[in-house]
Amino acid sequence: MSTKKSDEVVDYDELKQMGYDRRDVSLGSFNKMIIWFYVFTTAGVIAAYGFYVLLDRFFGADAERKPVSVKRLNPDAPILQTNVTALTDIEVMRKAEDAKLKGYQWVDVPTGTVRIPIDQAMQKLAASESFGPQAPRVTPPPATSSAGTAVTELVPVPDGGGN
Repeated sequence: MSTKKSDEVVDYDELKQMGYDRRDVSLGSFNKMIIWFYVFTTAGVIAAYGFYVLLDRFFGADAERKPVSVKRLNPDAPILQTNVTALTDIEVMRKAEDAKLKGYQWVDVPTGTVRIPIDQAMQKLAASESFGPQAPRVTPPPATSSAGTAVTELVPVPDGGGN
């Protein structure tokens, strides 16, 4: 809320003595700055287009094409692939890997060695008794002992075939 009354007269000399600055932005300077900005921007675009036309005359479609030769510093180093061939190579490799992991295949016919799907192999390996050390099987004891106290210890039950 303003404490100044609308009928008060403002003494600008007194405000200047107090340190207030009454200057405002000069619109003429601002307009000149905008005009020069557009002039320089337009001149830059025209210069860039002229440079493009000049380069197109020397190196454009009508210019003589020279074959690009690739010099390798180390002739024994591998030739790198482009992204397109690398992506197709990865797809082919992954399809071949999936076929090996999910299919059946003879590895060595004379010895009878075959390749089976990985899911089936993991199930057979997990079910086999010879896979790693077997942990003792434990059965939970009854909730309370005959004396009525809670039992908190697990008792191992020997199965007779473990380590």
